[in-house]
Amino acid sequence: INFGQLLIYTVIKFVSDADPEA
Repeated sequence: INFGQLLIYTVIKFVSDADPEA
């Protein structure tokens, strides 16, 4: 696992979940 990619994925998913209208 590339920790950097995992961090980016987590941030993107968090933002997407927090803004369902986007």
